[in-house]
Amino acid sequence: MAKVLKTHILNLLDGRLAHVDIETVLEQVPNSLKNKRIEGIPYTLWQLIEHIRLAQRDILDYMIDPKYVPGNFPDDYWPKANAKVQWEQTVEEYRKDREQIRSLIKKVDLLQPLPYGEEGHDYLREILILADHTSYHLGQLVVILRLQGVWKS
Repeated sequence: MAKVLKTHILNLLDGRLAHVDIETVLEQVPNSLKNKRIEGIPYTLWQLIEHIRLAQRDILDYMIDPKYVPGNFPDDYWPKANAKVQWEQTVEEYRKDREQIRSLIKKVDLLQPLPYGEEGHDYLREILILADHTSYHLGQLVVILRLQGVWKS
């Protein structure tokens, strides 16, 4: 049962269930849009990707760091600087953290309480929050790409 659950969770994180995967979205973002302000949208595509990365890192830290201190929302979870796009760095760090999360999923009991977390918080809860948050913002990215006429799927 645990192996089946972990497979489902890994597939959810990878976008193999009910939503597009992040790699497909990233492939379709042209350089010209990565840092472009689009009328009516309060953030750039880079800011959205960076927000996904920051939230993912925060959840990972919460699961593994005994000295975890939550950030201040929204300041620590939404990037402000946009003068220089750091797209490649953001994507690389996102992928690195995602691999660490995938490894963690494979080796822990998902229903085990977090060793450093609040009462009632377990690995499964945090990973579901992460998957939900990421898929929400992936949907926003797809809508923006459609509005810009570049979404091909």
